[in-house]
Amino acid sequence: MNFNDDDGINEQFNNLNRMPFKFINKIIDKINDNKYLIKITFRELMAESTPIIFNRELEQTKIDELYTSILDGYDIPFTIDAIYDPNTNIQEKNIKIINGNHRHGAICKYITECDKHFDCDFKVYVWIYVVVDCETTNVKQSIELYTKINNHLPFKKAIYVDIIATKLIDKLCSAETKRKHPIMKAILTTNGEKCQQPNINKKEVFNLLNNNKEIIDTFLSKYSNTDDIISQFINNMIEINHRLSIKDFNDLYSDNPSAKNKAYFDKAFKIGFFLNQKNSKYPKEEWIKFLCDPTRI
Repeated sequence: MNFNDDDGINEQFNNLNRMPFKFINKIIDKINDNKYLIKITFRELMAESTPIIFNRELEQTKIDELYTSILDGYDIPFTIDAIYDPNTNIQEKNIKIINGNHRHGAICKYITECDKHFDCDFKVYVWIYVVVDCETTNVKQSIELYTKINNHLPFKKAIYVDIIATKLIDKLCSAETKRKHPIMKAILTTNGEKCQQPNINKKEVFNLLNNNKEIIDTFLSKYSNTDDIISQFINNMIEINHRLSIKDFNDLYSDNPSAKNKAYFDKAFKIGFFLNQKNSKYPKEEWIKFLCDPTRI
């Protein structure tokens, strides 16, 4: 079969035993069932893709440089590598970019600033690699793919992508944990970097760990079993949450006792989750410091 034969490609993909791929009619080449090339519009990329959870820090100057190249006529079309995860939560985007996030940023900036009339016809080529549960169970496979595609390019800054940290986030967001500890329902799996307090987004938790790698190192030094590490981590989070919950508003917000913060405090009290009181004395960036010894809080 000629892989540029759209009808033949569509017939193969319609028979795959996985969640239907939204851009099946945009496939222009196929290597195998887990790797194919699509051609989509800038808006489609912006709407359906996001950087993978362990993406390295981006440079705004590079995004601006690429944005300027689009303004200058987009003579050389962008090519991006991404993972397609058919098991992604319905609230999240299925396409996770692993190479080309500066290009993605430039495209998003262009659509935001220059496409008010929806008349942008620029296209982008995206190599798609299928990895089920790419940010949780099979994150190791995602990391290996990232490393291979980027020719072992190091992250801009050290980013903690150890499987234990990722398993921890997966465990925190699991139905099992939320059944056993209902307060953990406040950890959401919504798309994006943040969510409205007092809830907290799973990516916020990941970034919290990433910025406090020494805490994970401490747990690793105490426990050799991954399940023990995760279990103790969750227990300590619950202990910190309890200790914060028994403090009154004046104690938590002695430096910022506004009506708005009182509303957040009341909502936290209602759902029993105090781990994302952003303007209190113990925002997530502060209580994380006590995770190894909650008795100090």
